Amino acid sequence: MTIPTLIANYQEKVLVNKAKRGYTTLMQALNMYKSTNYTAADNYGNLFVTGESDIEVLSKLVPYMRVKKTCERYTDNECGGNYPVKHAKPRDNGHGINTSDNLWGARVVLQDGMIFSLQNMNEKTNACGYDYTYNNGTATATNPICGRIWIDTNGVNAPNRYGSDVFAFYVKAQSLEPTKSDCDINYVITQNKIIPYVDYEVGSEYTGE
Repeated sequence: MTIPTLIANYQEKVLVNKAKRGYTTLMQALNMYKSTNYTAADNYGNLFVTGESDIEVLSKLVPYMRVKKTCERYTDNECGGNYPVKHAKPRDNGHGINTSDNLWGARVVLQDGMIFSLQNMNEKTNACGYDYTYNNGTATATNPICGRIWIDTNGVNAPNRYGSDVFAFYVKAQSLEPTKSDCDINYVITQNKIIPYVDYEVGSEYTGE
């Protein structure tokens, strides 16, 4: 193997290990909160209470993680501020420009530098909020979702890319599911590889994958 290949393989291994550690930290916090405050039969909806702010929900998990800093808004500089997160492949913003995403909601920075962000989506019911589908102006509640959680296993450091160091989840009543295929942490865990990507510059002209 060439030296650049060895370096790339090592960097990938580091990211894979951080992804596994971040996912373990998140699941331990969720399950410890659930087991401490509710019975085993209860679900994650009990964490995402209707009417509570993002920081109020996230603060319930803080005792179960090694937190260095807590921020009410994802834009607070103390917790890394607002920075772009690339998709695994170039994505058009609708105007022919490569776009990115962000980590929304309230945020904590752990002692090891990882960033966890959370958004409470429980606005409609006491169990969990909903996605909505629309047909001729009529909204139908589908797919119960409690909230969203993001993990940036590398903090504000590069690559800040879905599927490599950033992973996003929908929190449902009994499970966590990736918000999109390019941030499916299950692939990273089972394959011991980061998700294949095509690097690009945010704000540059979109030319396809």
